[in-house]
Amino acid sequence: MGATNHPNSIDPALRRFGRFDREIDIGVPDEVGHLEVLRIHTKNMKLADDVDLDKVAKDTHGLLGPHYNIFLYCPALFIAFYDSGLF
Repeated sequence: MGATNHPNSIDPALRRFGRFDREIDIGVPDEVGHLEVLRIHTKNMKLADDVDLDKVAKDTHGLLGPHYNIFLYCPALFIAFYDSGLF
């Protein structure tokens, strides 16, 4: 079993006949899917009252969970580090 967001980056020898029983293309989520992914990634985050996850979902079409992970958690880690007084 394997998973990737970039199937073209896999060595063709791994994808030749007989290596995997099947390949399944899931695709990019629609707006409703994006909103659900955002809700999952932000469920334990303290967000400002003016954060509109519906708008974020619409404005970030094409991004996947790992992308959200980067732009949601990295700033949060920076803020936590900054607020700790160590910076």
